[in-house]
Amino acid sequence: MDSTDLSDDVASLERRIEDLAASAERSRRLALIARVSATAAGLWLVAGTFALVPLEATGLVMAIGIVLGGIVLAGSSRSTADELDATIRKAEAERSRLIDSIDPSPVDPRFEAIEPLSRTLH
Repeated sequence: MDSTDLSDDVASLERRIEDLAASAERSRRLALIARVSATAAGLWLVAGTFALVPLEATGLVMAIGIVLGGIVLAGSSRSTADELDATIRKAEAERSRLIDSIDPSPVDPRFEAIEPLSRTLH
């Protein structure tokens, strides 16, 4: 493989990593919304239990459904985000491997003899 193909592969992996990161962020946001909804419905159920708000049969069933649905959706979204994070780590490792395999040649041979600058301040 020549360095052009490797560079294209690296660019493709970088685009994939960006797409996966966006998907993971959407999953986290959905999990947050689900937790907030479940919490709000749970608080409404508690308030209805103590007669702070009117609690009718329809509202009771809806609140219980929202609590259960929110819990399920939050868990599912969280596990999806975790799977996406694992896929991102694998893609980043592959990108690093490809970058390491590219053997960049200096533009000017005179620069081959130059020592890299020290990273210390003293």
